[in-house]
Amino acid sequence: MKPKLVTFRRDPLRVRCFRRQTLGLMAGLTLMAGTTSVLHAQLTNIQKSVLLSWPEPAQEHIVVGSSSPGGPVWTPWPEPIFKRHGEICMAVPVTASNWFGKLVPGRQFVDAFSDARGPFTNRSPWIPHFNDPGEEWVVTNGVLQVGVHPSAIGGLLLAPVGTNVEVHLRDFYTSVDILDWETSGANWSTFSIGARAYFQTPTLARGYIGGLNLNANGVRGSVEPFIYNGSTYTYALESTFDTQQFPLPYRLQLSGVGTKISLRVLSLTTGQPIREVMLPNDWTFAEGWVALWISGRHDAGDSFRIAADNFFATGTQP
Repeated sequence: MKPKLVTFRRDPLRVRCFRRQTLGLMAGLTLMAGTTSVLHAQLTNIQKSVLLSWPEPAQEHIVVGSSSPGGPVWTPWPEPIFKRHGEICMAVPVTASNWFGKLVPGRQFVDAFSDARGPFTNRSPWIPHFNDPGEEWVVTNGVLQVGVHPSAIGGLLLAPVGTNVEVHLRDFYTSVDILDWETSGANWSTFSIGARAYFQTPTLARGYIGGLNLNANGVRGSVEPFIYNGSTYTYALESTFDTQQFPLPYRLQLSGVGTKISLRVLSLTTGQPIREVMLPNDWTFAEGWVALWISGRHDAGDSFRIAADNFFATGTQP
């Protein structure tokens, strides 16, 4: 049968603003517009942010944020962490007013699918699972290209090495950009993110799946956002949307904090939210790895092609 996907150490966390002010580990940010810089360049959509920085810890940490210093909900912050001048750093947009952050043990994975070049030459490879002849994937021209041809059956699971199969996450945030999506005729295809997943057997993986079904119910251009918890599909309240009304590209965001699992679809061009799906009280899967799951109808003559970019995942360790 074809398989289916189904005590931290309080290191100091500094916030560097326009005046280089230093705050404690849990830093409440009341952000105001600072000085205005004049840039003589053809740049648009420049946004202000503050820079968090902290000494490199002995083990890998991520930043979680809350609107209150007492929580109780701390969410993995959806920004990449990077090293700058010997310190670990992360940016927080100024729109996140009254924000509190702290460090917790966790892992983060970022892949823009660009060619490896110095000083960042250690981009982790992706490992395919369950793929059959006719299910093809390649990283080329700075994007991930996935193609499924008529001879293929089932689906393709792509997992980044080192941050998924080997390391489990509990609370998580992950996103990916869908740049292009073409199908033959009105055959359906699915592009989704898997999270808190695990291999139940060598031929079966289980976990949350949040994604988009293109040509839903056989209607060409109809897109159906969904979350699957291993037994039940949950859809957005507004259900489907049309690619003519909301054209590609999209940003797909899947997150989970405790029992709250959510999927958001945004227009990558305008930033406008298109649809959201919520599972407010679901604890089917408590921890696991993240990955991409691609599938579709495989009748005679069916095929589809998807181009994706900017995969990002951050999450807490169990």
